[in-house]
Amino acid sequence: MDRMNPDDVPAPLGNYSHVIRHGAGTRIVISGQVGVAPDGAILDGLEAQMRQESAEKRAEYEERMQELRAERDRAAAELRRQREEGEQDWEDRRAEAQRAWEDVKEGFRRAWDRLS
Repeated sequence: MDRMNPDDVPAPLGNYSHVIRHGAGTRIVISGQVGVAPDGAILDGLEAQMRQESAEKRAEYEERMQELRAERDRAAAELRRQREEGEQDWEDRRAEAQRAWEDVKEGFRRAWDRLS
């Protein structure tokens, strides 16, 4: 059994853990948590605790969304780069094929001229 307490979440009280993984990761248990203020104080009353927990979860959500947006933007930039490189490669190949075709036509023209 592995106990996990993320660094960015206030430490649980007593001998508790935020997450426990049983066995080879086949079962994960996530604990509930009372609303704890950033300074570690336990807020008075369920409503205050719920507001604090909700604010923390919202902040975690926003942080993760920013990370995902940055990841999406990096992926989009990489796709643009690959597309641009691919288009340039295609243009280079097309130009090479055109030059080769012109060389073949010139070779046939010279051969024809010699035979005529």
